[in-house]
Amino acid sequence: MRELRRILTGTTPGQVLLVALAYYAAGRLGLLLAVPPGYATAVWPPSGLALAGMLHFGYRAWPGVWLGSFCVNSTLAGAAADPAAQWSSTAIAAVIGLGAAAQAVAGSWLVRTWVGYPAALTDVVIHPELIRVRRWVSYSGALAREGEVFRFMVLAGPASCLIGSTWGVGVLTLNGLMPWANAPFNWLTWWVGDTIGVLIFTPLVMMFTSEPAALWRQRRRTVLVPLVVTFVLSVVLFSYSRRWEQERQQAAFAQRAAAISYSLAERMTGYLEVLYAVERFYESSPEVSREQFHTFVKRALARFPGIRALEWIPRVAAADRAATEEAARVVFPQFQFTEQSPGGSLVRAGERAEYFPVLFVEPLEGNENPVGFDIGSETMRREALHRARDTGRVTVTERIGLVLGPGRPAGVLVLLPVYERGFTAGQLTTVAVRREKLRGYVLGVFTFSEMVRSSLLGLSRDGLALGLWDLDAGVGKRELFATQPLDVPQHGVDGLNWLNGHSWTSRHKVGGRTWLLEIRSTQAFLAHSRGWQSWVVLAGSLLFTSLLGILLLVTTGRTVTIEAIVEERTSALNRTNALLAQEIAERVQADLRLRQMNETLEQRVAERTRALKDSEQAALNMMADAQAASRALHDSEERFRLVVESAPNAMIMVDAQGRMALVNAQTEQLFGYARQELLGQLIEVLVPERYRSQHPGHRTAFFHAPQSRAMGAGRDLFGLCKDGREVPVEIGINPISTPAGTFVLASIINITERKRAEEQLRASLREKEVLLQEIHHRVKNNLQIVSSLLRLQSRSLEQPESVAAFEESCARVQSIALVHEKLYDASSFAELDFAAYVQSLTDSLLRSYGTDPAVIRLRLDMAKVHLDINQAIPCALILNELVSNSLKYAFPDGRHGEIWLRLCCDPDGTTHMVVGDNGVGLPERVNPDKTGSLGLQLVNTLVRQLRGTLEVRRDNGIEYAIAFMAAKNVGNPITS
Repeated sequence: MRELRRILTGTTPGQVLLVALAYYAAGRLGLLLAVPPGYATAVWPPSGLALAGMLHFGYRAWPGVWLGSFCVNSTLAGAAADPAAQWSSTAIAAVIGLGAAAQAVAGSWLVRTWVGYPAALTDVVIHPELIRVRRWVSYSGALAREGEVFRFMVLAGPASCLIGSTWGVGVLTLNGLMPWANAPFNWLTWWVGDTIGVLIFTPLVMMFTSEPAALWRQRRRTVLVPLVVTFVLSVVLFSYSRRWEQERQQAAFAQRAAAISYSLAERMTGYLEVLYAVERFYESSPEVSREQFHTFVKRALARFPGIRALEWIPRVAAADRAATEEAARVVFPQFQFTEQSPGGSLVRAGERAEYFPVLFVEPLEGNENPVGFDIGSETMRREALHRARDTGRVTVTERIGLVLGPGRPAGVLVLLPVYERGFTAGQLTTVAVRREKLRGYVLGVFTFSEMVRSSLLGLSRDGLALGLWDLDAGVGKRELFATQPLDVPQHGVDGLNWLNGHSWTSRHKVGGRTWLLEIRSTQAFLAHSRGWQSWVVLAGSLLFTSLLGILLLVTTGRTVTIEAIVEERTSALNRTNALLAQEIAERVQADLRLRQMNETLEQRVAERTRALKDSEQAALNMMADAQAASRALHDSEERFRLVVESAPNAMIMVDAQGRMALVNAQTEQLFGYARQELLGQLIEVLVPERYRSQHPGHRTAFFHAPQSRAMGAGRDLFGLCKDGREVPVEIGINPISTPAGTFVLASIINITERKRAEEQLRASLREKEVLLQEIHHRVKNNLQIVSSLLRLQSRSLEQPESVAAFEESCARVQSIALVHEKLYDASSFAELDFAAYVQSLTDSLLRSYGTDPAVIRLRLDMAKVHLDINQAIPCALILNELVSNSLKYAFPDGRHGEIWLRLCCDPDGTTHMVVGDNGVGLPERVNPDKTGSLGLQLVNTLVRQLRGTLEVRRDNGIEYAIAFMAAKNVGNPITS
């Protein structure tokens, strides 16, 4: 047995699996003792096995309890047809398993804490012959004393079992698997079952697993056998009682179900008789008017509320359609034969050989839509018409959506053929004759909610669930009526479900279809018809069994305890005498050792006295050194204070918390505070309100990385005076390390006068900028006046050469004026954005020469180069001359071409300006350096003025490349 226990418990997975298997097996056995409605039993053995396993293996075995409970509850739920219901049942089983595991853990903790498990020796065993007895007495948790047995039975049973019953019943009730009315009974049953399971089966398992093994082995003979015998007798007695209870409950259910089935069948016969009565009415009347039809059927409609409508459907040939529609329009002006469109709306019926329109319908109110509807236009209805016509019998359709307007319930159509007067279905023996003599149909629209309700008047349906199914219908259309969601029955047999419920089924042939009526008992029925006899028998007998076990445990424990106490006390008396003699000898030896210790103590006292005197002298010397250091520190602090006090600037020393520890007289003078008002205050009191929230963060950052620096570099700093004034300041901060920690010494300078001088300087500079801007504006205006005078003078000249010379002079003056205009508009007067200037200059030249952009294209490729006025004016004149030459001479006779300008600046400051075209170019005999042209001479002169170089290239036109030193200011290129 010990070897088997060692193999099974060698690893934690083995322990968990063993607990789970034991729980599951005991759970299947406990289900045999279930008390209807079946959620709980009056004894639940797995609760006792779970606690025993937790006590033996420890808390780590709790997954085995959960797994066993989950498996038991999963098999109870069975295989649901709906995957969602299956998942829900599985989840509920898992949650109930958590309650079972929590109950076992709680019970184990209570037993270990208040009873003392596992057992352990509490003293030392001296005599080997008393080992067995002393273990029984000395083991805590062996259930050998009355107090241990009582605490075990109360804590492990009724107390801990409150968890599982409350948790399980709560989960089932909240998920709708248990009515609230049944919850108290099921909770009581659950709690009693778990409690009795613990009181009976936990001691039984402990007899084979607990220590001391000798004590529990003896109890197997005195406790195990009586418990097993009484338990078996209790189960047998309960089985007989439960069988009688189930037979009584089944008989009551069968009686009520049979009455309901019979009443429903009789009522259905009455409903069909209404159709036969209408059929006989038509057989006896050559013609039936709408008023006669209404008078005949209104009483039947009042007696049978399940008939939603009664209709007369004549057989109308295609040739008679117009006459029938015209006659019906006397009552219904918009009457026509209709059919359903693919979208579900009613439209005019198409052309067919014959029609079966709804001509009369009662009651008419609320049923106006089907008037005129051709029943034969829809496949399923047409098949029912043909089947009724060919058989001459009542024919019922499967469940359909009615053509009765929105919000109407689904139902079935009941059709009864009416043949020509003088002929009945029995007289027409062949299908061909019946088809020939067909006159029309009586149609009843049946809905089942009212039909069932009226059928069951006077009969109790409390606790019963009803379902009516059409076994001949297709999937999804079988359910005709159900008081609550029920699965479609697969077999029409009586039986019990997993909740110990009852079922009754009966088949009915109606209109050529097979209807199945199913009646099931619900939890409310089981709770209402439940008897207490079987539960009282089982609970009483099992309670007797558990009390018998408690009595036997107490009796056996008390007997063993008394025997052990007698033997223990006899042995203790002998040991006491031996120990007394031994103690006398030990006291004599102790007296000798005490004398030796006194002598040693005296020597140590003398030595300690000498050491104490030496320590006192050393302490006096240390005190003298400390006084000297204190005086030196005081002198140093006084010198530091004098330095700070005599400083010409305001000086403030601040600690790490931002509080002022030292200020000088200049600080008082600057901010208007007395020294005592500032010491101990936060430095933020001197900071203006708008900067106060950011200042603590800056202070903290400085103390994390302290270094001497100017405060707020690049920002304007202000100090707040006592009277609310703000003064501009300049602050330098220095960290100072002291024994009390790091401080920061701030030197504050009032820069109000400096700020005032800077403002005066800025005002003067703004005046000079305005003056310079006005000068450029005046120069530009004067140059424009000169240009205008030259143009006026050229008008008085007659020689073309003179006019051209004047025009060229005007262009040159205009280019210089444009430079001053750009300087006037610029934000800086020291330099000109020459790229933007070139754009304006070339636009002006193109306009002045009337150049068509489609003939001569101007291409610009320029970086943003800034030139001062001394370089800008020569460059402007050069560009004016070169571009004007290209526009005048490069493209004669309307020739197409391109003029390009490139401007860039090297990193070393060299500026490159290139002007070229792909026109006719210069003749080879013309030397640009020695030409007689005034324009090219002016270009050479201006290049020399720039201290630059000029290179002329004659490939594919002509190109002038000029290079000179200018400012290094290169930006994004400008192209066009």
